[in-house]
Amino acid sequence: MKRIIFTILLIAGVLSSVQARRRPAAPEPGHRWLQGLKAGVDLVAAGGPFTILPEDLNRGGLGLAFGYTARLQWRSGWYLQPSFLFCYDTAVARLNHIFAPDGDPTLEMRRGGVQVPLHLGYKFRLTHGFYVSVYSGGFASYGLTGSCSHDEQTKWAVEPPRHLFGSEGIWNRLAVGPVVGFTFEGRDFPVSMSVDGYFGVNHMQKLDVFRTGNMSATYIRLGFGYWFGMRDKNRRRHAPLITAPGVIADPSDFD
Repeated sequence: MKRIIFTILLIAGVLSSVQARRRPAAPEPGHRWLQGLKAGVDLVAAGGPFTILPEDLNRGGLGLAFGYTARLQWRSGWYLQPSFLFCYDTAVARLNHIFAPDGDPTLEMRRGGVQVPLHLGYKFRLTHGFYVSVYSGGFASYGLTGSCSHDEQTKWAVEPPRHLFGSEGIWNRLAVGPVVGFTFEGRDFPVSMSVDGYFGVNHMQKLDVFRTGNMSATYIRLGFGYWFGMRDKNRRRHAPLITAPGVIADPSDFD
C-alpha cells in the first residue's frame, strides 16, 4: 500500500512539474509607457509650400532640436508619441527685387523657440530584435526669439527689414503643419534613429517683402532618441524564470 501511495505521489509531482514548465507567463499589459530624450539636426527651408532644400547652406539652413519625448505603445504595433523640443535654426529667404533691382537680395534669419510634434505610428518587425516604424501627425512651433540680417555688400535701393518678430517684424511666430517620417529601433537597445519631415502650411510672412508670396517653414530632421529604463526592462525580461522548484524556464518560451 505504501508503495502504491508513493508511486502516485511521485507521478503527480512529475506531472505538476511538467505542467508548470509548459504554463505560459501571465499576459503582459496591452500597452506600455516609455519616456526619453530626443535630439536632432535639421535642414531648414524658408520658401514656398513644401520647399525642402535651403536656399544657401553657406549662409543658413541648419538647425538643432533637443527635448523630451514619450510614447504610448500598444501590443498591436500602434503607438502615439508626443514631444516637447527646444529648437534653434537659421534660414535664408529671397526678398523682392525692389530692395536691390541690380542684385539678388536675400535675408538671413535666426530663430529660437519651442516645437510640439505629435506622431501616430505603426511599428513593424524588420528582423529578430529590430523594428522599423512609419508615422504621420502634426506639429506646432512657436518662435520665442529671433533676428535677421542682410548682406552689407548688396547695393540696397530700399532699406531691408531689420526685425524678425514683434510689431515691426516680418515673420510670424507660429508655424503649424503635417509631419511624416520613419524610425529604426531595436528591442534591446535604448537608442533609436528617425527621419522626420515637418511641412509648415500656414503663411509665415507678415509683410509683402519676400519674392515668394506664400512663405512657409519646412524642417527635415535626422533625429536620435534615448529611452529611459529600457535596459532594466530588458534585463528583467531576459532573466531566468523559476516556474517550479528546481525548474528554470527560458524567457523565450513566453515571447
